[in-house]
Amino acid sequence: MIGKILKPRGLRGELKVQVLTNKPEIFLSIKEIFIKDKSYMVMKSSVQNGFGYVSLDGVKNVEIADEMRGLELRIDKKDFKLDHDEIFEIDLIGFDIITESGQVLGKLECFENFGGGEVIVVGEYSIPYEDEFIVETNMKEKKIIVKDDVLTVEEIR
Repeated sequence: MIGKILKPRGLRGELKVQVLTNKPEIFLSIKEIFIKDKSYMVMKSSVQNGFGYVSLDGVKNVEIADEMRGLELRIDKKDFKLDHDEIFEIDLIGFDIITESGQVLGKLECFENFGGGEVIVVGEYSIPYEDEFIVETNMKEKKIIVKDDVLTVEEIR
C-alpha cells in the first residue's frame, strides 16, 4: 500500500492521495495502481506539498473519483525498489512477537499508522515499530523481539 485516497481534485477525476510510504517519489514513476483488486493505468501523477496526485484511466470525472474516497492505492512489489536495509511491512505479517525475556505476545496482525509512525498490532497490544521499542527483527526465524517494558506502554484492546 502506498497511499489512501482523500478526495477528488478538480472535475476530471484526479485523486488527491495521502502518501503512506517513506518514498513519495514512487508516485512519479508508477504505471499501474491497484484499488480493491482492480488494476488502473496511471495517466498522470505528481507529488506536491506531501500529497500524491494521480489521474487514472477510467476515472474521468469528479463523481467517479468521489466514490473512491478512503480506498487504498496499492502497487505490485516488483515496482517498488527497496534499499538494502529495507523490507516490506507485508513480509512481516505473521511474525512471532516476543519480549526480550521470552514472553510470546502472539503474531503480528497488521501495521497501522495514525500519523506518528508505524505501529505493529499484536493481540491486545499496539507497539511502535521504532528502535526505542524493538530489539531485533529476525527475518530468518520470522520473529520480532520487543523490549520487556513495552507491555506497560500502550494497550489498545
